[in-house]
Amino acid sequence: KIDIFHSLFSRPSLFSYPPKFSILQILNHCTIFQLLTLHRAKLKPKLLVEKTRTMSSSSPSPVSATFFFSNPSSIRKPRTSPFSVLNTRAMAKDLYFNHDGSTTKKLLAGVELVAELLGVTLGPKGRNVVLHNKYGPPKIVNDGETVLKEIELEDPLENVGVKLVRQAGAKTNDLAGDGSTTSVVLAHGLIKEGAKVIAAGMNPVQIARGIEKTAIALVSELSLMSREVNSRI
Repeated sequence: KIDIFHSLFSRPSLFSYPPKFSILQILNHCTIFQLLTLHRAKLKPKLLVEKTRTMSSSSPSPVSATFFFSNPSSIRKPRTSPFSVLNTRAMAKDLYFNHDGSTTKKLLAGVELVAELLGVTLGPKGRNVVLHNKYGPPKIVNDGETVLKEIELEDPLENVGVKLVRQAGAKTNDLAGDGSTTSVVLAHGLIKEGAKVIAAGMNPVQIARGIEKTAIALVSELSLMSREVNSRI
């Protein structure tokens, strides 16, 4: 208290107070901030000590550089989740090689199944297809695009063949608004005949280039045969 009293009266700012204020009033008015500051200064070391104790109990002791480099085995390795192995196995994919031609046969089986199913709906005399529905009555459709979306096979390789022709039908439907069934039938013919000539020993790159040249020639011929429609119904 004596130190606080002397520190207060050593300030020149106290002389600005009128003489009517007593010493107690000056102390109550001026020293409240200093008292709080002293109280915080006394508590700060205690808080630091308590925080250091808490951190030392929860975290390992610091390691010196000499110990770190001389004992590399003491470094803690990050913990791995027990499900990491399961996640890695779940992300693995099956790989198939066409050494004996079995992979190509299964792909062709999926393509042929889709072409046979959609070929029924082709043309003005096309027939309907009945689709099974798990949550309602069966659907009777005559649209190749709808049938393509519902086809799903159990064999993964045959299902890849389904996805190949499905991509061709979807692209044609997006560009022209129709013709998905025709695209699937044409794709089936190209894949089937292409597999035959490849098995006979022809180069697949040359076959692909020949198909592209044939497509360009057919498009130009169809353009000559086409008639522009000027009237509206």
